[in-house]
Amino acid sequence: KTENKCSFRKNGYFSCKKCRMQRCLQFGMTIDNFQFDREPFNPLKMNVGIPQTVDTFSGRPSLILFSAPSGSSGPKRYIDVQFLVDRAVEVLLNGSETPYQVSNVLQKLAIGLQNIRGPQQKVSQIVTKIGKEGIFKLWEEEMLRMAKWLTYFDDFQRLPHSVQIEILNGVWFLFGRLENIASTALARKRKLCKDDMVMTCVNKNVLICDLRTLEIDLSWCSKYTFQQLKL
Repeated sequence: KTENKCSFRKNGYFSCKKCRMQRCLQFGMTIDNFQFDREPFNPLKMNVGIPQTVDTFSGRPSLILFSAPSGSSGPKRYIDVQFLVDRAVEVLLNGSETPYQVSNVLQKLAIGLQNIRGPQQKVSQIVTKIGKEGIFKLWEEEMLRMAKWLTYFDDFQRLPHSVQIEILNGVWFLFGRLENIASTALARKRKLCKDDMVMTCVNKNVLICDLRTLEIDLSWCSKYTFQQLKL
């Protein structure tokens, strides 16, 4: 508007950005001196990698490494869950208990999830100790519920049988954990259990436990105590 000859204010600043830039260049400013990334917190420059400690390198807690019980280098123990896989395969072959005609896949999966969960029931037992039998029952419940839910997934049913088994073996444990978290959140919302408790369902029986006081017996599968494995 003023033919690139704007007058500066009393405080030395130009109201025109172009004239202010020209004034800076006139007094020796160069773009080579621009300072980028001056923020004190820059996530791009942070080292987000996992520190290479003895624990992370070996995959075992330091307490177990340096305080391992005698005879810990003995033969490893393996748990045969083939009987669970066989029962899950039978569930997959039988298909869904009730056929549904719905508009999309997600709606059918949601209906199937509601069916395997069943109606919300009252707490039938408070668990204070769990061992081999209890853990096996939890595994059986989680794997069979996962298999039943997959019967409502049409695209999954079209996969080869061997691929179905591989997927089931890979995700049933994660599915069980997520289901327990969801059930616990719903139970806390409905005031069925306290905030420091966890809820699960075994054979249509609603069980809750307090993780702070729950006793877990792992002597049947490990030489380490539960407290050692938690560290």
